[in-house]
Amino acid sequence: MRDYEMKVVSGQLVLLHKTLTDQIKKDVLNSQLYAQLYASVKADKFSETIAWDARLTRARAELKWSAPFTLARRPQPADKANINATTLIMEQFAHAPHFDPSSMEEAIRSGLNALASSLNAQKVFFDSVLRVTKSDSSLKTAERSEVLMYVSVVNPEAHMIDVQVGFSVHQLLDEHLFDQWFAGKFVIGSMLLSVSEFELDTSAFSDMRGSVLAGLDGAEATLIVDLDLPPPLVGTLP
Repeated sequence: MRDYEMKVVSGQLVLLHKTLTDQIKKDVLNSQLYAQLYASVKADKFSETIAWDARLTRARAELKWSAPFTLARRPQPADKANINATTLIMEQFAHAPHFDPSSMEEAIRSGLNALASSLNAQKVFFDSVLRVTKSDSSLKTAERSEVLMYVSVVNPEAHMIDVQVGFSVHQLLDEHLFDQWFAGKFVIGSMLLSVSEFELDTSAFSDMRGSVLAGLDGAEATLIVDLDLPPPLVGTLP
C-alpha cells in the first residue's frame, strides 16, 4: 500500500507507483481523464455503455496507450449468486498476467475502502460511476442502480493494469457500494467485466501533451483529486 499514491480521475480509481516521475504521473492522469471526457461527448455512459466504452478504448489508443492483453466477459449471474463489487474487481485483477497480489491487493482494497470516507474524492467518483433511480409507483418505475467504473494500477515504465466493472441491479446502491452485496436475481441483463494491460508510449505522448491539456480546458483541476487514506488505527494496551 505504501508503494502507491491514489487518485480519483472522474470515474476511475488510479493507483500510481511512487517511483514514477511526476511528469509521467501527470500524463497518465490527464490522458485517462481526456479519454473519459471524449467518450462522453457522443455517448451516455449508462444508457449507451457499449458505445461509450468503445469510444473510451479508441481515445486511449489515440493517446498512445497500447493494450497487449485484454480479457472481457459479459456474464449473467445465477439467481442465487451473492455478488459484491469489491469481489468482482479483485477477480478481474487476478486474470492479469502482471498482477502481483503481494504488492497490489492491499493497496487496491484500501483505495476502495477509502472512497466511502474521502468526501471530495467520493463525490467526484460516485457522480461518475453510479446512477440511481428510485422507485415511483405513479410512473411504474422500479428502483435501479447502474454502475460503470474503472480501477487501474500503474507501475514503473507506465504499465497499467485496468479493470472495468459494469452492471445494473434492482437495488439502491450508494457510496458504501464496495461493502454492499446483492443477489444475482436482481441483476438486470449481462454484467460488463474486463481486465486489460496497457503501456503508454511516453515519448509519443509528449508530442501531444499540449493538445491534451488544451482539450481538458482546466477540467483536471476538479475531476482529478487526491484520495486520502484514513490514518491507521493505533492500538493501546489496557
